[in-house]
Amino acid sequence: MMPSVAQSAQLAFKREPLVLRRSREQVRDYVIHKFDQDLPPRELSGLEAALHRFGLIPDPMQLRPTMIDLLTEQIAGYYDADSNALYIPADIEPSQLRNVVSHELVHALQDQYVSLDSIITQQGHNDRRSAAQAVLEGQATVVQISVLMPEQRPDTYPVGWFWQQRVVAARLQGQMAQFSRAPLWLREGLIFPYLGGADFIMWFRHNRPGRSVLTAMPTSTEQILHPDRYAEGGVRGRVGLVHGVGRRGGGGPVFDGAGARVGQAALRAALRGEAADHRWTTGRAARGRARGVERLDAPPPGEDQGHSRLNT
Repeated sequence: MMPSVAQSAQLAFKREPLVLRRSREQVRDYVIHKFDQDLPPRELSGLEAALHRFGLIPDPMQLRPTMIDLLTEQIAGYYDADSNALYIPADIEPSQLRNVVSHELVHALQDQYVSLDSIITQQGHNDRRSAAQAVLEGQATVVQISVLMPEQRPDTYPVGWFWQQRVVAARLQGQMAQFSRAPLWLREGLIFPYLGGADFIMWFRHNRPGRSVLTAMPTSTEQILHPDRYAEGGVRGRVGLVHGVGRRGGGGPVFDGAGARVGQAALRAALRGEAADHRWTTGRAARGRARGVERLDAPPPGEDQGHSRLNT
């Protein structure tokens, strides 16, 4: 499978990664470690306070245990840069192995050209980190489809096709207990890097042929959502939050209580929640998960696939 992944990603493997199995308990331990590493207490406290203030998560909900339970349920596989290994949970069905391995091999390949840990563990730059995560997951999603279903030819999909599949993807994942109970902000935040990121990758391939997206990463989720602004090299006006007080103007970013930027993808999820419920009661951030969890496989046109987990 490595040659197919390399060909689709247009990058050559420099070394072969390990492939190891892990119990679901070991997966949970990994999620806890990465979550605490990515969101230290001060940053987590500020983010949680902002989410409660805007009604994006219910008042009784604590973000850390909610995310740990959700990610433990959702992860179908992950790549760990520290050990150069792909980890596959022992309870994954044999029929899903090619699905998981093809996705995680892309992350192993990416890590041989950029330092994934340094990108994903940026402290105090939530939106920039979310944009990077969308590139990494989006590229893995596109390559995965090209490897497993070459007849689908994702390069021919219409602009925005991947994000339009979010309803199908959410329905498939909604069969899982933790995901079905999560606020919209959290559900869309899990899906965004894969589908929103895949749309950006398709734009990049069409508009930057022969170039690697890993050498010129977007710096905001606004650039993921609006690639023309990535092409311009800028970020337009945002709504800002300073010390918990909303304000408009000046193009200032949105900040959580710890001073970390919350970008346009998170705001869009919040607005979708408000439109659906007429209140600020649901939503989720484009980045709210521990690094290394992924595998949302949106079915190509005309296909459905039972339920879906994430590869990371």
